[in-house]
Amino acid sequence: MRTTWLCLACSVFASMSHPQESIASTDSDASAIRCLVEAYPGFLESSEHPGMVRWKDGTEWPFDDHVNKRDFDELLSRPCLKDQLSIPYPAGWPFAVPGANSDPGRIRYEPFFRKMYGDTPEAVKKELVNVSWLPGGEGKTVSFTKVNGAAEALSRVAQEIDRLPADTRRYAATPIGTFKWRPIAETQRLSMHSFGAAIDLELPKECQDYWEWHDKAARAHPTYPREGEAPAEPEGSRAETRLGRSLALPKQALTDDKLGRIVCIFEKHGFIWGGKWYHFDTMHFEYRPELLAASTANGPER
Repeated sequence: MRTTWLCLACSVFASMSHPQESIASTDSDASAIRCLVEAYPGFLESSEHPGMVRWKDGTEWPFDDHVNKRDFDELLSRPCLKDQLSIPYPAGWPFAVPGANSDPGRIRYEPFFRKMYGDTPEAVKKELVNVSWLPGGEGKTVSFTKVNGAAEALSRVAQEIDRLPADTRRYAATPIGTFKWRPIAETQRLSMHSFGAAIDLELPKECQDYWEWHDKAARAHPTYPREGEAPAEPEGSRAETRLGRSLALPKQALTDDKLGRIVCIFEKHGFIWGGKWYHFDTMHFEYRPELLAASTANGPER
């Protein structure tokens, strides 16, 4: 399976920190900044200053804050743009079980998304449009931001999925959430749903799971579901309150080629899938073209 990697594939995440560098950007920083500019051309442009991200309104932000992050929680809560791009997203199917804290896309520099999509619920709502979901079938619509061409990208996803056989199309037949201004559970960080740039799908129960559904001991030291595992859901879990039933993730979520076809279509159009996170959320797709930016700087495709 052809696999596209983020331009920053050479970044080393294991240390979860950056060395104290000079102001001059490294080659990998420059490559990553180019990925941002290519992914968001309506907002960003090339800067003459190394290590800076330039907005089209003339403001410039440092790519790297040069702050050592003590642990993964701090990386999530106090990231910079470099941190946001520090974990390569493994596009394609099948995929390897993620290593500990390998969550490409969960690290988000929130001011970046607020500046593009809107800093308040009202500002985000002004940019929402209705997207026909699987237009040849149920005739549903979902609300999605038009900023950065995200709604157009989601429309292309819907049209392509709509052409799949019925037994595969059913995996995406039921959208269960797009825009909602809210923090991620038990955090103060905004979800990408807050910007109208994420969609959740109700997958077949054998493929659907979310790491927070598991008991507290498992959440403290989560283990990505492996082949044959099907943990039971605790009473009052997100599975029950959101979908009205208890769900678990056995091996099919890792090996189901029908699910894989859905995932690859989303990735083709600039979306990442939460099922490839160590802290997994198999319902979740979000528009993150910077993590899927194709570039000759990537080297040979894998």
